[in-house]
Amino acid sequence: MSEALAVEPLGLAMRKPAGSEWTYADLAALPGDTRGFEIVEGGLLVAPRPARPHQYAALALAAELRAAVPEGFVVLPEVDLDLGRNVFEPDIVVMHEAAYKREGPLRAIDLALAVEVTSPSSRSMDRIVKPAALAAAGVPSYWRVDIEADPFVEVYELDAGAYKLAATVRAGTPLPVERPFPVTIDPAQLVR
Repeated sequence: MSEALAVEPLGLAMRKPAGSEWTYADLAALPGDTRGFEIVEGGLLVAPRPARPHQYAALALAAELRAAVPEGFVVLPEVDLDLGRNVFEPDIVVMHEAAYKREGPLRAIDLALAVEVTSPSSRSMDRIVKPAALAAAGVPSYWRVDIEADPFVEVYELDAGAYKLAATVRAGTPLPVERPFPVTIDPAQLVR
């Protein structure tokens, strides 16, 4: 089986021969570390590792969420989310406790929140592709964190099958968010 390789702005994309798409099973069968590998509309996308500021922001936000998480939820970074033709690895997820105890990838029904920290290489994925797929799958909440110049967090809530912007939180202006559970976020705490 020959695979065509193409370098795209978002990273390295590998496509199977015509008529064949990548699946979670294909991804799981790859040798080695597959962190950063995602499936987008059946094509395998290999993104570069995020820069240190991105990792810092994700870690800081995960710590804030873990400090506030109530019983029944678990906060984790970078776990596989199988949506069929899309397999994403959100920077942070808040999942239901039962999903944590189960083997294999997460499904949309397992999540209360998916968070993406935007990188220059992932901006269009995090603004357009991922929110559309996550909303279509029924993930209740989506946060997009932007740490460039003027850091902010956009909070989206599912409404009639699409995400609606519920709040934009700017650096230095902490805002309490109620879903998936009460937590106050301040983007100023996500940057050094």
